Amino acid sequence: VRKYFPDVWIFETVQATNATTEFTQNVTETITTWTISGFSINQEHGLAIAEPQKLKVMHSIEIKTGTPNAVKVGEVFKIDSTVHNYLENRQTVQLSIDFDPKELEIVEEKNVHGKPGCFEYKKSYASSSKTLNVNSQSAGSHVILARALKSGNVKINIEATGQDASDKVEKVVKVDYEGVKQFLSTPMLIDLKTPFSKVVAIDLPSNVDPATVKIEASISGNILGPALEYVERFM
Repeated sequence: VRKYFPDVWIFETVQATNATTEFTQNVTETITTWTISGFSINQEHGLAIAEPQKLKVMHSIEIKTGTPNAVKVGEVFKIDSTVHNYLENRQTVQLSIDFDPKELEIVEEKNVHGKPGCFEYKKSYASSSKTLNVNSQSAGSHVILARALKSGNVKINIEATGQDASDKVEKVVKVDYEGVKQFLSTPMLIDLKTPFSKVVAIDLPSNVDPATVKIEASISGNILGPALEYVERFM
């Protein structure tokens, strides 16, 4: 499964003891061409700059997918998957899109009362898989509409399997809850001269999303501790 897609691949300092120094790096899973350059500094010989080299990372079959980085709970968005065939022969590719049905659902767009431009999205029981016939040095695509059901980082696995090669990628879409943040605090004084124990009841709104609840506890030796916590931001 391809899921390692860094913007910067190698950026490090190597201590060289000989004229030739070797080190090993795992190639990224991004289908792209990397430009690799470097320089060295020596007390006797000064600065040396290497000639940039190109490294092309390829797959026989490649999936390119388009999804938003972040959506809201209940929002409908497109999962656009394109399969590129770099082989010399035509490929019959089985494309499948897999996700947790508790986090996403496939929907279909339906016109409301025949009015132009008025649409609604209803749950669809259509399959997220499709067979694509992709010619050599060509591409085929498949688009589905999905609705986010739960907040958090939603994983979408997309796999393309042909008769001679295959590819699989994992995309992560951040789903935020559509609402307003609320902050509740319960201050209390603690006398360290005696043992202290207290049960704190936290009343949460009835429509809160459990995945967004975060509880923190802090102790300050100053009675104005909570008020002084962010005072530097106003100075």
